[in-house]
Amino acid sequence: MRTAESTKTRTIVGRLERGDKLPDALLAVARAHGVKAGRLTAIGGVTNLKVTEYDIHENRYTPPLERAGMTEVLSLAGNLSLRDGAPFFHLHLCGSWQENGETRIIAGHLVEAETFVCEFHLVAYDDVALVRDLDPKTGLALWDLPG
Repeated sequence: MRTAESTKTRTIVGRLERGDKLPDALLAVARAHGVKAGRLTAIGGVTNLKVTEYDIHENRYTPPLERAGMTEVLSLAGNLSLRDGAPFFHLHLCGSWQENGETRIIAGHLVEAETFVCEFHLVAYDDVALVRDLDPKTGLALWDLPG
C-alpha cells in the first residue's frame, strides 16, 4: 500500500460552457487556479463522447467507444496529477440516454467529449505532490507514492 495525506485543500467549483472540450477545459481550470493535484467530480451532459477501457491482458487501452448524440453525465469522476511534468486528468465517465423506450448506458475512461452542460467540483491538494510514473507491473502511469 502507498499513501499520502493532504491537510491543505481548497475547492474550486464551476460550470463549463457549451462546446467546451473535455478534458482540455478542465485542465485549463486547473492551470488557472494553480492546481497540480486533486480530485474532480462533475455532472451534466455531453456530445461526441469517447470512452475506453484498459485491457489488462494486452496492457493497452482498447479502441474507444463513441457516441455522437446527447449523453446525460451521471458521474464524471477522477483525479489530477502530474504526468511528464504537466497536469493530467485521469477521468472516468458514466452516462445514459433514452433509445427506443429503453435506458442505455456508456461508461469508461474518458478520452474526450464536447460539453453541453458541466458543473464541477475540483478539490485541490495543495500539500501533496502526485506524480505519475510508469509502473512496470501494470504498464500504466501510476502515482509514485512512498510505500
